[in-house]
Amino acid sequence: MYHETNEFLNLFQDGNAEHHQEELGLVELLTNSFETMQAAISSNKLASYPPDVLINIPRDACKAYEFDRAAELIALGYRMAGKAMSGQ
Repeated sequence: MYHETNEFLNLFQDGNAEHHQEELGLVELLTNSFETMQAAISSNKLASYPPDVLINIPRDACKAYEFDRAAELIALGYRMAGKAMSGQ
């Protein structure tokens, strides 16, 4: 069973090698995995408990470790909240 699974994964990776322009580092892999998990959890929570107002912040606004951009992201949050509250 292990050999068959390993062989399948190798074929899958080899077949998609041309789609990957650069290898993901460990930090990027973990960050992407965490963001995927968070998106799934958020989606389920929003479906179960719909909010009165939903403020969407773009995913690419920052990375998890960009603490130095706090002021910029707070300003973005205020702008997005203003748009959501005004109905735009």
